[in-house]
Amino acid sequence: MWTFPASDQLYEDGVAAANRGDSAVRVWLYASMAGHVQAQYYLGVAFAHGRGVPKDALQAKRCWTEAAAQGHVEAARQLEKLEAVLQVTTIHHALHLAFQDRGNPRWETFGPSTLRLA
Repeated sequence: MWTFPASDQLYEDGVAAANRGDSAVRVWLYASMAGHVQAQYYLGVAFAHGRGVPKDALQAKRCWTEAAAQGHVEAARQLEKLEAVLQVTTIHHALHLAFQDRGNPRWETFGPSTLRLA
């Protein structure tokens, strides 16, 4: 993927905002859309941890997928971890629906409080 020359400046503006304690998300979003790999990675981090935006695992996955496709090693590692969590979450949700639909009181043994995500 190619990047706009201005994407480097947008990324640096985001870093400066983060260093001042301001949200870099808006600036990194524009840089990410322009194909800046570091902005894609850090935008994924923001979505994964709810920093400056609501937590959104699917948006984090999208950002890290874009960065990993450009060879960003840490984005690929975080994406792998996130996909494992999403798979566990999906299985957990399916179990919840199965027990809930049948009115099974054993759901409490597998209830939401038992699911620990890193």
